[in-house]
Amino acid sequence: MGEVFLAWDERLERQVAIKRIRGDLIANDQRRLRFRREARAVARLDHPAVVRVHDILEDPTGDSIVMEYIRGRSLAALLAAGSIDVPTALRLGRQVAEGLAHAHEAGLIHRDLKAENIMVMEDGQAKILDFGLARRLDPAEGDASLTREGAAVGTVRAMSPEQAQGRAVDARSDLYSLGVLLYEMLTGRPPFPGETAFQVYHRILTESPPPPRVLRPELPAELSALVMGLLEKDPGERPPDAARVAARLGEMEARHDLQGLGPAPQSARELPSDAPTSPYPALPSTPSPSPAMIRPRRWLVPVLLGLFGLVAVVSLAGWLWQSADPTATDSPAPLPQTPYEFYQHGLRLLERYDREGYIEEAIQNFGEALTLDPDYAPAYSGLGRAYWRQFHIRKDPVWLDLARQNARTAVELAPQMSHGQVTLAFVLIDRGKQEAARETLESVLTLDPANADALRGLADLAKINGDLETAILLYRQAVQAAPQNWDFLGKLGGLLSQTGDYAAAIEAYETAVKIAPNQAALHLSLGALYHYEGRFPEAAAAIQRSIEIRPSGPAYSNLGTLYFFQGQYQEAARAYEHAVRLTANSDLLWANLGDAYRRLPGRKEEAARAYLRAVQLLEPIVADNPKDPNLRSRLALYRARRGNCPRALEAIEYLAPVSEQAAQVMYRSTLALELCGRRDAALRALEQALDGGYSFTEVRQEPDLLGLREDVRFHRLALRFADSTTAP
Repeated sequence: MGEVFLAWDERLERQVAIKRIRGDLIANDQRRLRFRREARAVARLDHPAVVRVHDILEDPTGDSIVMEYIRGRSLAALLAAGSIDVPTALRLGRQVAEGLAHAHEAGLIHRDLKAENIMVMEDGQAKILDFGLARRLDPAEGDASLTREGAAVGTVRAMSPEQAQGRAVDARSDLYSLGVLLYEMLTGRPPFPGETAFQVYHRILTESPPPPRVLRPELPAELSALVMGLLEKDPGERPPDAARVAARLGEMEARHDLQGLGPAPQSARELPSDAPTSPYPALPSTPSPSPAMIRPRRWLVPVLLGLFGLVAVVSLAGWLWQSADPTATDSPAPLPQTPYEFYQHGLRLLERYDREGYIEEAIQNFGEALTLDPDYAPAYSGLGRAYWRQFHIRKDPVWLDLARQNARTAVELAPQMSHGQVTLAFVLIDRGKQEAARETLESVLTLDPANADALRGLADLAKINGDLETAILLYRQAVQAAPQNWDFLGKLGGLLSQTGDYAAAIEAYETAVKIAPNQAALHLSLGALYHYEGRFPEAAAAIQRSIEIRPSGPAYSNLGTLYFFQGQYQEAARAYEHAVRLTANSDLLWANLGDAYRRLPGRKEEAARAYLRAVQLLEPIVADNPKDPNLRSRLALYRARRGNCPRALEAIEYLAPVSEQAAQVMYRSTLALELCGRRDAALRALEQALDGGYSFTEVRQEPDLLGLREDVRFHRLALRFADSTTAP
């Protein structure tokens, strides 16, 4: 919009920068208004991190802004060589945040904060430039007309999601752009790279970037978490204001000035995604903990066994099963040519949805099919299924909306096509519309009684509503209809484990492993079950095998549980910390980390924060699925461990009248009730858990049940169950 000249101010004898509106834009009244508004806006600001405006010159030949001349380099030029050191990034980030806070306090939002608009002076001071897109938080007369309604203004890579969509923005949009700036300084790359503006737009709206610490392991976890908080897609989830961001950056800056910043110890650093082995020492092959050291985590295993989510049950970790490539040893298949061939190729890619880039490639194939035939219903169904998979990986509702739109289009174009109907049903389940989903699935089964996906969908619905017997029956039918589907076997094994039938669950997983030996999560779930059954060497070997195939948050979390079981609480905490860095959106992993911190001296506050994060992650999921007993029992236990008993009991209240719940559900309820001083109810829930097959040995070793075990009524239960269980 402008040209900038270096000039000499003869009156005050100083160098100044003169920004003059380009000659070809002089006749554009809107551009001149925006140009003048920039001058008036910045002239009101007086802060070391904001460029100073000395004067504005207006004449028929063009307008000019007279500004201070800044000796230095743009931040973009500094970043051309890659990331910068952490202390410098903290200092520059703090200064920019302070400048933003000053502008926001004055009622201005920048709307185009990026590295090109930050100058770093010779003395190291950052200066925010170019308020050409600035806007008042309370638009003054004429301001609202300067940006067309729905127009996305700014630089694509630095735009907040709401700005990219042309929606109204406030100061929190600048905070998002600050997050982009920090991300670039710390990693040397934008959070959403892309070859075209469209690709970047799409990623901003639908994807989550890898945390900076994944790309640069020596970064402080606190700093990485702050950047990811600034990059939240929901403005309400970002930090409340720039002043507090500046304060947090300043605190970190002060600590590093005092302590220095060296590389983290190797054992505590983030592993690259393709790391072949664990950074932790090998576990003893035969554990021999004393009773006080034993720490079984009944509610860890469900991370692996499918208690989270509705349809893509175990996909919460964002990685899941690593499927074997059925064409790996075959001759290369011919490239797709027809809509049907593109569709089939897309479906084959979706079968391996956990692999990097496979879902995206499937989406491209379905898109190619629609390019050839815009009304090809199967391709819309494929897109719906692909977006639904992304939703379960990314946990962003944007994906679910896309899945719904494409599934509906598929059904409208081909009402009798079962794949489209089932895809729509999966979306309906995740949107909490259970009855509509049930009707759709039953309609599919009327025409196709052996449709394995439809049977699986009905099984999920039964599980959500606590009808575990029906759910197991339907999963078995799905396995019978598709005996080589390891995914269905894994779901069956997960549900059997919830009911306490560990032997049958192990059988299901062992069968699945034979079909798909390179599936990391199958080994992980099998290792967890071996742990339950006291088969410790096999458990350690299976979990290590899972990590060798593909490191993941759940794998490191279960590794942490094995350490905890040995009484090695510090090692357990380190493994759990590694787990939440890899899978930051899992309530179960955060809760496990809280449990480890509770056992370490001086870390009670960290434990409380970990439990709080678990609650924050789980509450919206429970709100969407209020009748899911697994979710509610988990939420109750997290709240109880935080000491929030009124809310914990509120979550338990729904479960109390239910006489036949999964053993794990009732055991979590036991812990929550006991922690909240409801001994009578805790004993009743415990009896139900034990009747359902829960391990009495675990009950006997749980530290939080120490007081309950002194109750005479517990000893009556012991007479019934002590000799009937052998699990740890």
